[in-house]
Amino acid sequence: MLQYRIPAKSLMIILLPALLIFSMFSIMLFPLPALAADADHYTSRVYVVVDTALADSSDAVELDVMLFAPGHGLVTDNSIYCASSRKDDSISIGANEDGLIKVEISSSSPGISQIALSLVSQDAAARFLQGKIGTYEGKILQTSTGAETFPVYFIAGSLDPEYCLMEFDKDTIAVTDQQYTDNAIGTIYLRTEIDQPVANQRVTIYTKKNGVLLYPALSSSTNKGEGSSINLVTDKNGTASFVVRGYEAGDAEIICDVDGEEFSEFIYIDLAENVFDLETDDWGDEEDEEEEDEELIISRENTKVNLSKSIALEYGSNAYYNFPDTEAGRDKIIIGGVAMTADDEPVRGQHLVQAYVTAGNLDKSTTLTTSNGGAFSFSLTSKEICLGRYAVGLGTTEQLKGYLEGTVSADDCQLLGTGMYAFIGHNWNKYMICAIGDKQTIINGYLEEMDVAPFIQNGRTMMIARPIANTIDAISKWDQAKQTASFYVGSGNYTIAMKVGSTIIDRTETYVAPKQFTSDVAAMVKEGRTVLPLRALGEAFKMQTIYDAGQQLVAVYNTAVKYPTRYNPKKDPNHPDYDPVMDPNSDQYDATKDPDSDEYIEP
Repeated sequence: MLQYRIPAKSLMIILLPALLIFSMFSIMLFPLPALAADADHYTSRVYVVVDTALADSSDAVELDVMLFAPGHGLVTDNSIYCASSRKDDSISIGANEDGLIKVEISSSSPGISQIALSLVSQDAAARFLQGKIGTYEGKILQTSTGAETFPVYFIAGSLDPEYCLMEFDKDTIAVTDQQYTDNAIGTIYLRTEIDQPVANQRVTIYTKKNGVLLYPALSSSTNKGEGSSINLVTDKNGTASFVVRGYEAGDAEIICDVDGEEFSEFIYIDLAENVFDLETDDWGDEEDEEEEDEELIISRENTKVNLSKSIALEYGSNAYYNFPDTEAGRDKIIIGGVAMTADDEPVRGQHLVQAYVTAGNLDKSTTLTTSNGGAFSFSLTSKEICLGRYAVGLGTTEQLKGYLEGTVSADDCQLLGTGMYAFIGHNWNKYMICAIGDKQTIINGYLEEMDVAPFIQNGRTMMIARPIANTIDAISKWDQAKQTASFYVGSGNYTIAMKVGSTIIDRTETYVAPKQFTSDVAAMVKEGRTVLPLRALGEAFKMQTIYDAGQQLVAVYNTAVKYPTRYNPKKDPNHPDYDPVMDPNSDQYDATKDPDSDEYIEP
């Protein structure tokens, strides 16, 4: 039996040592001033790092809380006060030691508690949870996730693998060709011994069978990765979903590991021409053969279109970075699906599916023929950095093009699937890609959902700042009294701030003179969220911006990553043009003649 007690220290193990080292170094050089709990500059810049947690309702949840004032380091001389939304929760707070405050929360009953932290009093935190006072009045601390409260989950009883389930939406995956395979959606259900859901639990899904690829049903910052093993986090209902693809026939055991406890389920992988023989008892009789000759109608509801990934590397700089420039060595994005009828039968060998893309090395439009298993697919590569959108449907390519341009409806072009993608540079480090009017955004390769879709205001792209802040791990803060949004970037040790109604973005940086960035459009509030001009915001964040006006796609990125030095045949001992003077590994090396050296002297 799994004894379920999680002290929620995973985030602290990663962040605490680095922040303590940074704090000690900062304090040695610049002693931390005493910060009063009611000081405006303190409450507007401090934040708290917490980790959501859950436990048996007879146990206690341990939370590690850190207060950190940008520009000052960890705060080691302040108290916090904690309140829960449920009256039967018991809370105890330990002493502030080296900036770490221990909080224990226990409960006599299962459920979800919303927790708030205040610099004033426990009563202030409780009144904030009841909606009686505001964030500023109660000096409520904002968590690392950008919220003023965070959930703590209590469950009844211990998690029991015997009560956990794994289900697939189909028994068999059809292998169709080398580039595309049928998908199966798997869902796990974590339960306790009395059938209570286990929420917010990290699990590992893996398989030992070769030729099987797993990835989250919806990638996010918590559910990400792909391969023979992936990590997922269950939702409030104790469930998490993933996708299975198979490239080699045979039984595949899919295993779920929860803190060392495992349960599993099998899924079968077979050739497309055999799959429906396996699933239909009367597949070969004369009546079915006659029906097979009839034209089958594709069901838009049952046909699914998949994008293998949203981001790929452009190959134009492969030679520069000494990467292979062969077709096999180029990064690809595969778009494909399985055409099915209303009765869930594959639509075989028909030229019905059309595709239109706006970027990549495919013709602007193409007609796709379904395989014996009903599958269709095409791949994209690009020599240049570009942003793109795709549409797949049953209408004409002109109608699909019109849909992407906003002149044709999804029904008129009989749309099957659409989305955005990008080919980025080898030297891109952090990036965010979004489309005007679309709440979905790509952050460092993973899909995230925004509260407000980007929009155009007086010719400028406006969007909420938090996605860009999340892209580079910036800490966001909202000052209600001053109507100012600020973001602290720890990697660069600078803060940017912009006030609602102002066209000025201020950047303050340690040992660097303050700098201002001006936009044509002022910051504003829309749907309860602060929206800022994107280009000026990206510039203030030291990031570059690409805007494709025709497709209304935007990319914001930085290039902090260093990649291998450009290939130079004069440094290659195996090349006829080899020159030992240019080779750093040679005794004859002369740095003043090496263009890649800091000592290089241009002739």
